[in-house]
Amino acid sequence: MKLEQQADGLYYVTFRTVAGTDETVCTNKDTLEGAQQIVADAKIEEIERASEARILSAQVVGRILVQKAPTLKAAFEEYLKWMREQSTYSHRTQRVYRNTIHDWCESVGLWNKQVSLVEPIDVAKFINYADTRKAITRSGVRSQISSFLTFCINQGYCFSNPAATVKVDHRILTHAQKEKRPTVLFTDAEVRSLLSKTTGFWHAAIALAFYAGLRISDILRLEWSCLQHPDQITFWTLKTNTRCTVPLTLPLQQALEHVIKTDDKYLFPGEYHAFCDDSSNLSHAFSYLCIEHGLGKRNFHALRHSYVTRSILRGIPNHIVSERVGHRSTATTEQYTHIEHGRNH
Repeated sequence: MKLEQQADGLYYVTFRTVAGTDETVCTNKDTLEGAQQIVADAKIEEIERASEARILSAQVVGRILVQKAPTLKAAFEEYLKWMREQSTYSHRTQRVYRNTIHDWCESVGLWNKQVSLVEPIDVAKFINYADTRKAITRSGVRSQISSFLTFCINQGYCFSNPAATVKVDHRILTHAQKEKRPTVLFTDAEVRSLLSKTTGFWHAAIALAFYAGLRISDILRLEWSCLQHPDQITFWTLKTNTRCTVPLTLPLQQALEHVIKTDDKYLFPGEYHAFCDDSSNLSHAFSYLCIEHGLGKRNFHALRHSYVTRSILRGIPNHIVSERVGHRSTATTEQYTHIEHGRNH
């Protein structure tokens, strides 16, 4: 281990990690005594001598950075500002993330803890708390906390993500909690029935989701320039910022022929300006639309699941379907596929 003062006047410590590599970190101290105290508190010499303890170097770095790392409360405020001003998250997504991080810090008592000292157990206590949440909900909560901690890493407040190693403990869950909520696919007959009973935005939106797999958020942002090619629709999906191209099939062409151009940019300017920041009200409206037409309470996103499943059943390769719907990986596409249900329909 070496402790040296560098050109900026601060002392830096270089130490051997348990992985056998050298790590150099600033102690944020400009006196030898202060730097030595930081090194002593971090127990760097002990960790170097006891590699069998399997202590991660990130823990050492975290202790050193404790001098400048903010509390979770301060980091949370910065995260909220970042989401509002720089992220592409919708208002609804921002609200979900805000509530999750708030509930986590509140229930585990983390507000005054420094970010660099957060441990996996702090995340696990919240993820695996004994309540009625389903496994898929707990997994989503873990991802939301992980996103916040990734923000903290990018800000230089910590060197590792404590949520990365946390898993949902299925041993504490009931059978019902482990089961995923079933996705009820739409049949051709159901969609044709809906199309015959709807006009305007809903007529086109249902067709775009069922015959092209578009999300409601991307339908709202669809521009006339996306339809320049006579045989395809090209657009950038909001969620993954991915360029997608889907075939413009005959049923889709017929549905889009009814869209009246009232804006030079957007196909659906009224819906875009009303719901672009939060499309959840549209999703609820669709559920009531299905009830009104005798289909029961259905989910608009199930139209997208139906498109993916139908595409796979027709023999389109998984990676092609993944590219068309804007998934980052084929693994996500596989989760959208309900083969047995699709065959039955």
